[in-house]
Amino acid sequence: MVDADHGLDPLFQKLSHYLELNDDQRRRVLELAKNPTPVKPDTAIVSQGESYGLCGILAKGWAIQYKTLSDGRRQVVNFLLPGTFTSLQATVFGTSDHSISMLTDGLLYSFKPEHLVDLIKHEPVLGMAIVWNRTQEEAILMERLVSLGQRSAKERVAHVLIELWHRLELRGLDDQMKLPFPVGQAILADLLGLTPVHINRTLKTLKQDGLIDYDRKTVSLLDMDTLLEWADFDDSYLHAQSLLNCDGSRLPD
Repeated sequence: MVDADHGLDPLFQKLSHYLELNDDQRRRVLELAKNPTPVKPDTAIVSQGESYGLCGILAKGWAIQYKTLSDGRRQVVNFLLPGTFTSLQATVFGTSDHSISMLTDGLLYSFKPEHLVDLIKHEPVLGMAIVWNRTQEEAILMERLVSLGQRSAKERVAHVLIELWHRLELRGLDDQMKLPFPVGQAILADLLGLTPVHINRTLKTLKQDGLIDYDRKTVSLLDMDTLLEWADFDDSYLHAQSLLNCDGSRLPD
């Protein structure tokens, strides 16, 4: 068996929802992850307008992906969770159109884009699993646009909390209905297109209605059925079903 002391279990767990990885495929990923770098909160992994440089795998910690306007206004577009590839765009683009910054302490593995291209060339089935991983992130961004354009404040907050729980579950990191939440209200406001005051009011309403409980580090989802109904949540956009065996053959429906 491959060495488990690498911090990549969240990535392997997530990829397993698409592909039944064998040990050789796990080793291929581990070959990318030879340069672990501890990263502190507020560390910039990628800076908008600058060269991508390296691809990476966020093994531990949470980060935010965002864009900044010329006057400093910021739009957070996504949370990056453990087991996320960063800067896959470096395989095809030279300059980043967004920034990534750490929210918490973390561990980042960095590697040259050509090493990822070589992996995909020699392990196309594993490459498809990595493409699935990235495509799922894009589907999450599309759902975020729906929230910004159509959902109310309560619906937006409920939706993103349920989504985060599902995403952590895919990585084997969920704690039943309790999830780590190292996210300040200002960042949540920048994600959901609301003001921090509106976020604070909405969280209090959800708590008073008995749907959630929260402190500075965690959020508990107390009434999932009602939250699902409020948010009109349909998890199909997460595309979490297994499709392939390790040899590339399709699993039976």
